[in-house]
Amino acid sequence: MELGAGIFDLSQRFIDPLVQAAYEDFLRRTGLRDSLNDGGYVPLSVALVGETTRFREFGPLSGSTFRLSIDYSPALRESWVSRTIYEADYRKYFRLSNRSLIAGRARAFVSRGRDQVIFSFGGGQDIRGFDFREVTGTKGGIGNLEYRFPLFPNPRIPLIGQMRGKVFLDYFRTSFNNDFAFNNGVSLRTVSGEPFEIDFSKGAGSLGFGFTVFAGGLPFNFDFSKVYGQGRFVVNGPTQNKFVDGINFDFSIGYDF
Repeated sequence: MELGAGIFDLSQRFIDPLVQAAYEDFLRRTGLRDSLNDGGYVPLSVALVGETTRFREFGPLSGSTFRLSIDYSPALRESWVSRTIYEADYRKYFRLSNRSLIAGRARAFVSRGRDQVIFSFGGGQDIRGFDFREVTGTKGGIGNLEYRFPLFPNPRIPLIGQMRGKVFLDYFRTSFNNDFAFNNGVSLRTVSGEPFEIDFSKGAGSLGFGFTVFAGGLPFNFDFSKVYGQGRFVVNGPTQNKFVDGINFDFSIGYDF
């Protein structure tokens, strides 16, 4: 069990004053609630954590781990941040050999209260095929499934370690609560050259392959993916599932989940 407490003073604004002015004008015209926080912040947290994972030099090999957490922030004054955050993260590893495995991860998150937090995801080691922090929402879930295997276990080159391959499937759904000053997240792509709008609240993801090169003690990840999602063509299109045009490339540095 983990317990935590803290006290902060928050003041959030857009860096560009023109954007800040446009945002304030948008709130005045629509009557929607301001999503930026300004005031005191007292987060109180409790979490349950379990860990049985066995590791090799390249990362997890077998076992599982989980973390369930609740963060509650009481409004000690009218202007202070008031919200509750629920998060769950579960990872499972199925060992196939001394160097290969199937890895799965499932995450769920939701924020409630007057000052909900906006979660953001995207990019390598997260949801491949989408830009860094492109996927946003106050609630949602993410699933990842990977088959990991050796490509070049012993290269015998100075400073260069083993090379590993992977085949993966990523999926997510996110949305905003109704009283937020945002519409549900979307990603504008093309299908057969026509504009196609993926609706994050209806589900999207990617599938693909990649490889990791260990160099100087760090894993360098190279991932290639094809994005799919449920959405509609911008010009008079019904809602449907589609693979979008093009192959996406993501680069990241760090160990796999």
